[in-house]
Amino acid sequence: MALEAIDMFQTQLDVAIQSCLSEPNLTIQKLQQQLGPLFADKSDAKKTQFEIVMGKHMLSLLEYDGNSEEYIMEARKRLEFILYCTDEGYCEEVLPLAAFEDLVDWQPIEVSMKLFEFFEKHKRRLLKGLTPNKGKGLVLLRLFNNLIRRAPKSNYSHFNGRVLIYLSNAFPLCERSGVNPRGECNSENITFYDETDDNQACNTFWSLQNLLNNPVKLVESGEVDRALEDMRVVVNKFESACGEERMVEDERMSMELDREEDAMDVDTDREKRKRDKEEDVVENVPDKKQKLSNDDEGEYEKEAYMHIPKYLPSVKLFEHEMKDPEFRKFILVQFLIILQYIRGCSSSERKFLEGARARIHPRMIPLSMPSISPKQEESIAELWTSITAQLENIPPHGKEFTERILHTLSREKVWIYWKFAQYCPDFSKSQPIPDLSKQSAERSAQLCAPLGELPDIDWVVKRREMKNAHKVVKVPSLEECYEALKHHESNQEYIVKRWQTIRAATRNHVLLIHKKIEFGKPGDMDRLIEAANKNPIGSLEGGTDEAHTASDPIIANEMGSPEPELDD
Repeated sequence: MALEAIDMFQTQLDVAIQSCLSEPNLTIQKLQQQLGPLFADKSDAKKTQFEIVMGKHMLSLLEYDGNSEEYIMEARKRLEFILYCTDEGYCEEVLPLAAFEDLVDWQPIEVSMKLFEFFEKHKRRLLKGLTPNKGKGLVLLRLFNNLIRRAPKSNYSHFNGRVLIYLSNAFPLCERSGVNPRGECNSENITFYDETDDNQACNTFWSLQNLLNNPVKLVESGEVDRALEDMRVVVNKFESACGEERMVEDERMSMELDREEDAMDVDTDREKRKRDKEEDVVENVPDKKQKLSNDDEGEYEKEAYMHIPKYLPSVKLFEHEMKDPEFRKFILVQFLIILQYIRGCSSSERKFLEGARARIHPRMIPLSMPSISPKQEESIAELWTSITAQLENIPPHGKEFTERILHTLSREKVWIYWKFAQYCPDFSKSQPIPDLSKQSAERSAQLCAPLGELPDIDWVVKRREMKNAHKVVKVPSLEECYEALKHHESNQEYIVKRWQTIRAATRNHVLLIHKKIEFGKPGDMDRLIEAANKNPIGSLEGGTDEAHTASDPIIANEMGSPEPELDD
């Protein structure tokens, strides 16, 4: 593009952008109407000019006060406008991230927290087409790492968590840039303190922080025994502080009980009137907490929960810090993390990791990890038990807190195995194969479909020719059973024939089986046959079962009928 053409295009583009930004409610139609004619070809040169012109509009935000709501509204409006232009192809995909990065560079972290809501609101559109190792992925990673580095952990841990959650949604969990594959430690946080001869426990505690600053160096330098001994000293100091707290609490409870008993014994009218007067005065005193509205109180509690104090290495404050349950809890959890790392350097853990690495990658270089002695392993186990027992006794909810910490550490151990032993394999679910999924769907549809009409089964009859149809077992009728009953030869045979007659009657004349027949008395079978002849209810076609094959094999076999013979 010639210089004159570039100047003309920038002028037209500036007017179009200004027109879009002046709209109270910008729509896609308005955007296409203003910028569509200028980006008919959407060339890279025009995208570059758009970035230059839009940069001037972003710089115009310096006129506003950064802490004002007007600045936040204008900044969000410009960012959303750039995102609309990205969707239409008027600029590069990385421009919204670059514009946001320029905005937060000259603003305090409080303003950056408010602007970060733009990322959370448009997450799906911003992460569209993101590649972790190039382009928009690298810009996003650099931007968020700078935000985390700028935000102090003591006051903005909640914001750091929001940024990390966003990164975990943007990048796959197996992305090596976020898992620290070499296991490097951040050794920049160095504790400076003044040694004193008056309080040796204070010197031991703060010197231990510098030892625990780099666990890798701690194991390599052979300072494990010293660190374990110092940890034991600190844990014993915490235990004595807990004992003193319990004694003070017991004394306080005892004094309150004694005071209540004395008040009940010396409860005269004068004292009662005096207490009533004092209670009235207390009730009339306004409570500071009641002056706060519900929203203010919620914000106050939220800020107090988000705050993580930075403890000062002062000798004068050391005894007070020892009496703080939150301080002791913070340090004990730190000890558990360090002990788990040192325990991972044992010979058994090393053999386990190296064996897993050899199975997965036979040619992988062995781990260059220092090892600890069995005696040190025993010391770590004893110290671990002592720390967990002490954590459970720290109120409030010490047992539940300890269970959550131990569960988190166990998951961290699995994560280390995935990183060092398996070399960060991709554990995301793979997409199903289209052909197999289609076949599975068709098979499931066939199994779930209704049966419908039965197919023709004439082939069964044709296949089994009934050559021996005369030998097919038939169920005897009631009359046949009765005739056989008359010609019995013995008492036992009579009982059998009588039972067969009753069974045949229950088959086709079940309504006749009632008290009028008077079974068990002489002539009961005669009365049964007489009733059957008068009431042929329920009888089959022809009055007998001769046309039907044997469905009652008990009667048929005992009557002496032959077995059926079918030819396949």
